[in-house]
Amino acid sequence: MNTKTIVRFYQTVKPHRPLIQFRYGVPEINKSDSTPSPSKTSAVQTMEDYQLPTKFKRAIIDIAEINAINVCK
Repeated sequence: MNTKTIVRFYQTVKPHRPLIQFRYGVPEINKSDSTPSPSKTSAVQTMEDYQLPTKFKRAIIDIAEINAINVCK
């Protein structure tokens, strides 16, 4: 191919198809279902970090590991 053809090929804008599509409009939500009744609501319970079970606690970091992290910066 000659350079003129290559340049013309890259200069033309080719139509493309977007990879994502957005839905138009928002689906209607039944108003009676959207308001929770007082009997259905419950209080959210929170846990402090000292109350976590052992398998969910953070692993203890060794001094050598701390030094390796600090050296990488």
